[in-house]
Amino acid sequence: MAGTERPMAIVLMGAYLTQLLLFSTYSCWHNQREYAHASWPPVPQPLRRFAESDIIRTMGHTCGYAGGYGFYAPRVGSHFLTEFRLRTADGAHTVHHYPLLTTLEGRIRYRAFTDLFSNLLPTNQPTSASVALHRRISRAVARSLCERIAERAAVAHVACHIGVWYPAPLRGSGAEQPPYYLQLFKTHSRP
Repeated sequence: MAGTERPMAIVLMGAYLTQLLLFSTYSCWHNQREYAHASWPPVPQPLRRFAESDIIRTMGHTCGYAGGYGFYAPRVGSHFLTEFRLRTADGAHTVHHYPLLTTLEGRIRYRAFTDLFSNLLPTNQPTSASVALHRRISRAVARSLCERIAERAAVAHVACHIGVWYPAPLRGSGAEQPPYYLQLFKTHSRP
C-alpha cells in the first residue's frame, strides 16, 4: 500500500498544477483582452470552457487562486454598501451594487473604497470641522458617481443609496444582536 501512495500523490499534484496553469493562462489572456479593449485575439474556446467549468471555478475559489486578489489582499471587505438604481427614459429600472464595474478586481477595489463612507455614520459626539469636511466629500463622491454612471450608461436618472451592514456578532455577549442594515445617505443624478 505504501508504494502506491507516492505515485498517486505525484499524479494529484500534477493534475492540480496543470489546472492551475491553465486557469492562470485563461485569466491572464482574458484580462489582457479586457484591458487592451479587445485588441488581443479572443480566448480559445476550449480554454474558456475549461476555465469556466463549474468544477474548476469551485476549486479555484476554494483554493483561493480564482478570487481576484483573494484573501491575501489587505482590506478587501467593507460593510458599507452602495446601490445604484438606473432609470431609462422609457421608465425601465435596473439595480447595480457596483458602479457598472465588470471585473472582480475592480469590485474588490471598489468595496475597499466604500470605507470612505464610514464618516457618514451617526455619532453622539459633536461634529468636528474635519469630520464635517469628510462628510461633504463623501456626499460629493456619491453624487459624482451618480452623474458619471448616468452619463456612461446613457440613462435618464440614477439614484444612489449608501448604507452599512451590521452583521450579527460571532459570539454572543449576553443578549444576541440580529444583523441589520442602516441607510446613511441618498442622492441622485440630475434629472
